[in-house]
Amino acid sequence: MEQMSNTTRAELPVIATQPAAVGEVIPPGRKSRLVTFAVASLFALVLLAPSICWVIQDKSVWTPDQAWYGEVSVELYYTLKHERREWRSAMTHAVQNKPPGLSWLGQFFVPLGQRISSIDLAFHILILVLQFLTLAMVFRIGREFSPTNGTLTGLAGCALIGAAPLFIGMSHQYMTEPLQTAVVAWFFYCALFSRRWSRTRILGHLLAATSVAMLAKTTTPLFCFLPGLMATAQLFRRRQATEKSAGRLSLGYELSIVACGLGLLACTAAWYQANFQNVWGHVRNATISDLA
Repeated sequence: MEQMSNTTRAELPVIATQPAAVGEVIPPGRKSRLVTFAVASLFALVLLAPSICWVIQDKSVWTPDQAWYGEVSVELYYTLKHERREWRSAMTHAVQNKPPGLSWLGQFFVPLGQRISSIDLAFHILILVLQFLTLAMVFRIGREFSPTNGTLTGLAGCALIGAAPLFIGMSHQYMTEPLQTAVVAWFFYCALFSRRWSRTRILGHLLAATSVAMLAKTTTPLFCFLPGLMATAQLFRRRQATEKSAGRLSLGYELSIVACGLGLLACTAAWYQANFQNVWGHVRNATISDLA
């Protein structure tokens, strides 16, 4: 019996554990996800198409706040390119009384503006990219909420957000609200998916999202507190072995998320340390002072 058992085991087919090589057929599940991602991306672009046409043709003069953010973005890029030793100090003292997240991001779109002969348009493209990311996260949230009819739910959520008048209106402005909206969607994304993420991955996302939230606008924590609390609670929940294995990525990838989060947190803390008095004065004037 033992000999027959050994022979039988030897004749069993060996199941391949290596990933599919280039040129092989994509598994049905993966192919379905790629098709769904393509459909969602195309739908988001259709929703943003009128705004894309608008910003391409827009030649209007910017309002003071937009011009200020744009000026700081250009100055940061100039410092990075020509006075690199002063770039760190320029980043720390950028804007001063308002969080500098938009200007920090905008400086990396200045080269694009030089290529297309319109720095204003490049800054508008940044806003459209942020709105595209917002719609992408809303789509993923919708799919997670409705496993049986997730694609339609996600597309409906994108349509609801993308058709909102304020969402459309802000696509024409170089203002901080699109960045703030993207961060809020990121927090809800974390709250929903943290149920099956590893603790390391949750921590990395929370560190990064919190930093970007504080760099976007001082009021952002008001919208992110509840989903942030829900995601944080998952750090302390006891998990079964199957949950741990299902939500874990490679250790190096998860540690890189944490490292990015810590780096962003350090930059955010440095800016607030240098500009706290100015920020607090602006918040007070906008909320509880006689000027408000």
